[in-house]
Amino acid sequence: MGRILAERLLSQETDDTARVDLLFRLLASRDATAQERRAILGLVAAMKERFSQQPDDAKSLLSLGEAEQNETLDAVLHAAWTQATVVVLASDPAILLY
Repeated sequence: MGRILAERLLSQETDDTARVDLLFRLLASRDATAQERRAILGLVAAMKERFSQQPDDAKSLLSLGEAEQNETLDAVLHAAWTQATVVVLASDPAILLY
């Protein structure tokens, strides 16, 4: 689920801040707070760095799941945003709505 949601964020928005707000609107029915935005943007930056150094790990992460993978997206960026979506999916704001 996280990988497909990350695909949507990458396809719909070109700016990372807009991606965070879209993620929160979809999962928590509101925009991210300033603190949440900083945390997610920090996570995405850290994951970009990690997956840039370990591109095979990005490919491994993106290979999980039954849904077809969008091969046109940058694997490092896609994997970083997949990690971010998984974190928000497991967060209280998302869980409380569902």
